[in-house]
Amino acid sequence: MDDGGDYLKALFANRAKVRVQLPITLAPGSEPEPDFAIVRIDENRYSNRHPQPQDVLLLIEVADSTWKHNGSKPALGGHRTHKAQIYAKAGIGEYWIVNIKKRQVVVLQDPQDGLYQSEQTFTENDQIAPLLLPDVVVNLRYLIL
Repeated sequence: MDDGGDYLKALFANRAKVRVQLPITLAPGSEPEPDFAIVRIDENRYSNRHPQPQDVLLLIEVADSTWKHNGSKPALGGHRTHKAQIYAKAGIGEYWIVNIKKRQVVVLQDPQDGLYQSEQTFTENDQIAPLLLPDVVVNLRYLIL
């Protein structure tokens, strides 16, 4: 994941802050730690608070990473359902799930009533731009390493 983090940090430099496995505050008592949170640049560098939904430009989870942390092997559906519902309910506009095994990225957008209304699947050969940073083109190959 370090390579992906380095790639994202270079790509979003001077446009957004890339936080790697650090908390974001969605609601009281809800502070998930997504693999990558691309957030607005904060003059205090989030030293006195975690980013909140209005700060989040894009969240990225790597499906493999959960397996390493807790020893279990949840299906990708866990990312698509439970985490997606949490992020959609909080109003996170865009959530990407990197599926290392299938070499795909699932892009969820347009949260309404706790569910994402749009779901698209891309391959490692694709390039896409986040909704809130349309001038930044992400080469998915570097996320699927």
